[in-house]
Amino acid sequence: MNQSFYTSEANWQKLHDYAQVAHDIHKSEIGGMLVAVEDKDGDWILEDPVILKQVISAGNCVLDKEALAVYYTKAGVKHRKSNFRFVWWHSHHMMDAFWSGTDLTAIKEYSDGDFSFALVINLKGKHIFRVSSWKPFAMHIDTKVEILDGIERKIPNKIAKDIEKLCTKPMYKPVQYHNRHAPIVNRQQTSLLNPVDIDSDQEAIRAVSLVTSINYRFAAGELSFVEWNKIVNDANLRMNDWYIDDVLSEAQLKKDVVHRKSEDFIEPLYSAEDMAVWGSTESKRVDEQKEEWYFNQSYGGIY
Repeated sequence: MNQSFYTSEANWQKLHDYAQVAHDIHKSEIGGMLVAVEDKDGDWILEDPVILKQVISAGNCVLDKEALAVYYTKAGVKHRKSNFRFVWWHSHHMMDAFWSGTDLTAIKEYSDGDFSFALVINLKGKHIFRVSSWKPFAMHIDTKVEILDGIERKIPNKIAKDIEKLCTKPMYKPVQYHNRHAPIVNRQQTSLLNPVDIDSDQEAIRAVSLVTSINYRFAAGELSFVEWNKIVNDANLRMNDWYIDDVLSEAQLKKDVVHRKSEDFIEPLYSAEDMAVWGSTESKRVDEQKEEWYFNQSYGGIY
């Protein structure tokens, strides 16, 4: 197979945002659709990731047939001038990226065409992409999607709102979900505000993972102190609610990588005074106005 498959960082991140929040709220899989458009070189670009009305559970997600029919019509009209195919995607949350028996049955539903695409992602960053050719006989090839580079950013609140609106579970039990824009405090400090645990915030989780990696590489002699600091400074410029502690000397860093846990390097960006202001009515109104704009911008205007 000489064709390649690409998608933008914004589209790829949106898929993982849906998968992460579905797991955070419901501990469930989630699925939806993409459109693959053939370019002039014969490669395929994955575009317009969406979720539809569906029933979700820890091991399955079933798209609503009526919602799917409406989607096919609208997407077909939008891409009528292109050579395109639909892509069914779904998440496996913490499981490996593989094709389950249920997945294989779902893929066969597209066998009335000449070929079809399907995608599985998980929360560990793994994925598998299947190209199924149906004529003159069935043949399947598993490959990868190439991701164009982008910058790290926060999950927009609209992702959670979409999931709450469109996804239901057969037996639903509410699970408390912490709003990413809520006040965030250091769990080492005493405060009247309810802290968001560092383990529940995606930006903090990514920061802890980064610190774990660079501390290991520094201890192994793969990174110099200057290189360690540069990675930290670059990461701090990209983060919105947290920052990684500066370490002033190489001698101190050698001690810290031994005696401090990775999460101990992570601190909240905002002061207690900042967090107190966030509780005001005016601040909430402004946040609501900004939220939709940031959502559109975070995915490159694809909404």
